[in-house]
Amino acid sequence: MIPEGVKLFLDVMVFAFGAAVGSFLNVCIYRMPREKSIITPPSHCGSCKNPIAWFDNIPLLSWLLLRGRCRHCGAPFSFRYWLVELLTAILFLLAWLQFGPSPTASDEGLLRAGDLLPSWHVPIVWLLLGGLIVATFVDLDHYIIPDEISVGGVVVGFVLSCAYPALHGEEFFLLGAWKSLLGILIGSALVLWLALFGELIFKKEAMGFGDVKFLGMIGAFIGWQGALFTLVASSFLGAIVGVLWIALSRERQAVGREASSNDAYYALDSWDLRDEMDTHAMRSSIPYGPFLAAGAIVWIFASRQVLDFCSVLFGLNQ
Repeated sequence: MIPEGVKLFLDVMVFAFGAAVGSFLNVCIYRMPREKSIITPPSHCGSCKNPIAWFDNIPLLSWLLLRGRCRHCGAPFSFRYWLVELLTAILFLLAWLQFGPSPTASDEGLLRAGDLLPSWHVPIVWLLLGGLIVATFVDLDHYIIPDEISVGGVVVGFVLSCAYPALHGEEFFLLGAWKSLLGILIGSALVLWLALFGELIFKKEAMGFGDVKFLGMIGAFIGWQGALFTLVASSFLGAIVGVLWIALSRERQAVGREASSNDAYYALDSWDLRDEMDTHAMRSSIPYGPFLAAGAIVWIFASRQVLDFCSVLFGLNQ
């Protein structure tokens, strides 16, 4: 078996790699919705415009050492930069532990370097996780999901499913392509119909077309079953958060009316809440992309358990 020391070293390297990718994802999250290049210019302070030196740009560590501030002007850096790096590192490590290699010693009792190489499954899952993270935080900030993530992800997911059909548990590339295509079509159609029904019920747009493309992208990677589970799980999560959000909004509405008159105005309007008290108040409509991403992540790491549970629930194992 692989020595514990080697295993620990690989795990640490994967965690560090995930944090570094998270640093790049922060760039994508900030620049993509602003239609800026994610390559140039190099990372710099948004306040004083000074470039960030390499020793101030070490994932996770630099933010802590600088206490979340620019070395030159002291302007604060959002805690979310650090959070995205940590989240990416954790998810990448979990993917490595679940889908990575489990090497054993050869007949000669030696561990060859090739035995440590993971299958293509791991980098593909990393790619999908990166897209989910970027889409989540862009949607939280701007209520959009960039086409580079959704439409580009559909294309990439389909191509990778053809090249690596084992992503869908198949060996023949046509079967991998078929399952990916089903995931795209069924995932997109489900969200589209949900959006149409939501608009009929609530008399206003309940879900953007970006969510339709986003679930199509998710289905391209994890197939129609994963897309279906993602939609169901995201609906439950969204309902729970929505109820809590409405309750909180009502409370904030009451506090605002009591605290002030003309300067503090709170409007509560079902799916389209508006908080006019100040520009820093949280917007009231709830983006759906983060819930879709959360549902997809659950499927990525627990699809077998989900399928086993459904088999028991519906008696399919009898």
